[in-house]
Amino acid sequence: MSHDAARGLARSPDMQERTVAEQVRLLYRNGPTSIVVNLVNAAIVTVLLWSAMPPGILFSWLAVVVLVAVVRVVLLLKYRRSTPGTAELRRWGLWFCLSLAASGTSWGAIGLLATLYLTLPYQVFVAFVVGGMMLGGLAVSGAMMPAYLVFMLPAGLPVAFGFIIQLDPLHLAMGALALVFTVSLYFLGRNINEGIVRGIGLLQELEATNEQLQAEIVERKRVEAVLREGEKRYALATSAGRVGTWDLDLATHDIHLDPNLKAMLGYADHEIENRLEDWERYVHPDDREQVMEKVQAHLRGLTPEYEVLHRMLHRDGNIRWFVARGTALRDDEGRPCRLVGTDTDVTERRIAEEQARQRQVELAHVVRLSTLGEMTTTLAHELNQPLGAIANYSQACLRTLKANTDATDVLYAALEQITAQARRAGDIVGRLRMFVRKSDGLRLPTDINTLVTETLQFIETDIRERRVQLRLELGNALPAVRLDAVQIQQVLLNLIRNAIEAMNGVSRDARTLMICTQRASQSSLRLRVGDTGPGLDEVAIKRVFESFYTTKPYGVGMGLSISRSIVEAHGGRIWVETPAGGGAEFNFTLPLCPPYNATYLSIASM
Repeated sequence: MSHDAARGLARSPDMQERTVAEQVRLLYRNGPTSIVVNLVNAAIVTVLLWSAMPPGILFSWLAVVVLVAVVRVVLLLKYRRSTPGTAELRRWGLWFCLSLAASGTSWGAIGLLATLYLTLPYQVFVAFVVGGMMLGGLAVSGAMMPAYLVFMLPAGLPVAFGFIIQLDPLHLAMGALALVFTVSLYFLGRNINEGIVRGIGLLQELEATNEQLQAEIVERKRVEAVLREGEKRYALATSAGRVGTWDLDLATHDIHLDPNLKAMLGYADHEIENRLEDWERYVHPDDREQVMEKVQAHLRGLTPEYEVLHRMLHRDGNIRWFVARGTALRDDEGRPCRLVGTDTDVTERRIAEEQARQRQVELAHVVRLSTLGEMTTTLAHELNQPLGAIANYSQACLRTLKANTDATDVLYAALEQITAQARRAGDIVGRLRMFVRKSDGLRLPTDINTLVTETLQFIETDIRERRVQLRLELGNALPAVRLDAVQIQQVLLNLIRNAIEAMNGVSRDARTLMICTQRASQSSLRLRVGDTGPGLDEVAIKRVFESFYTTKPYGVGMGLSISRSIVEAHGGRIWVETPAGGGAEFNFTLPLCPPYNATYLSIASM
């Protein structure tokens, strides 16, 4: 194949430019090998000629070779750091040719110096070294013919010229051979260069074909993805229920909103723009950060899908509840580019859940009142003591006054006792009022040991009269728990009363009530209420938390069921165990107050 035919493969200016660029890349790829060979051969020549040539001249030549090598190393480093584009590679090729010309000139110089200062054997040695460098340069710089010529001619011609100027027949013959060798290398280099250019052209044709195939594959994938998304959107849009679809472009923030979704908020299709910023205005202000946090978590790959329950603002001023679900679509590099999903109106379900929660609260309140009714005798005894003491001290005061005696100290002491007993009765009534009031659902950080101690005050008299030994094992320095104090007191009081009643058939010296608080894990506390009663059989253990199941003759079977609902609503769990020593032990956990340090990001930051 001729040189012109090889260049024909790069007919268009763009293809020709890319061919030159690839040739320059090959030069720089082979550059490190060329530099190492130059330095090694220069060192060998210097060692062998040190005693045959004036040291000053030889050392100066070696310094030039090293300096040229350093310049070429700097050029290579700058090239690798700059990563030039195709348009800039011609300039880099020119710099590389200049560095090769300097290197070739240095080798031509040693050839010329050898003919001037050395004997014939050394001259032949240097000629062979220079010829070897010229041949090696063909392998390094043959990718671009101008680059090879600027190295070969300055290196080979001075050697031939040095032999010829000697004018004797032997030197003239050697000069002629050097010229023939140089010309031969030129033609050999041209043939090698043509092969390289032809290979580059074929490679570019293959790359062009591959790019076209890749473009067709990408287009086919895009069409298939659009079809799949259309089918998914159609299936979601036609499914039963109040559902609307949306499709968000993360790069432009354009969002395709199903007209049905806009209608669920009371708007026509044209009244809400298909822009993310416009749609966000209808998300309840208190829920926007939560929505953005869920979106960001999914886009970062922390969740398999995006799902969040939030409120939306209806045109009529009401609040509607929606469940938003979505999935991110990612490009070939794994970066999210789109977010596709649905919004489902669940307002009616939320209303039903709220009504059920209110009924649960009311039922719990009724159970507390029922518990209070069962405690009537104990409460009457509790109140009778301070009230009787008040009556006795009051009568003593009256008798003292009627006697007209100076008994100020006696009256003062009696009035102090009346005040103390009145406060005691007031505290009892206050605790009862707090216990029977309806819970407002407010959960506050609470010390669990303090809550246990306050709860025991409700049933202290019952524990004392039934001769129950109380064993408290309260953990030290326990972290706070976020809870509704009234509801958790109801759970504790329920478990404590059940434990006391379970020990009715046990001898009085064997009745022990154990209450323990401890750390369950890094995120929860555990409370245990145990007794030394007869315990529970397997059937009771499985069903004890079911509604209307009871082991008491006159029980209604709601206490433990409501206790489980309260504990689970607080994020904990409740269960019963049978200790090895007998009796029953009820356990429940409560989550600790979490540190709130969430960081909210916007979609625009992705």
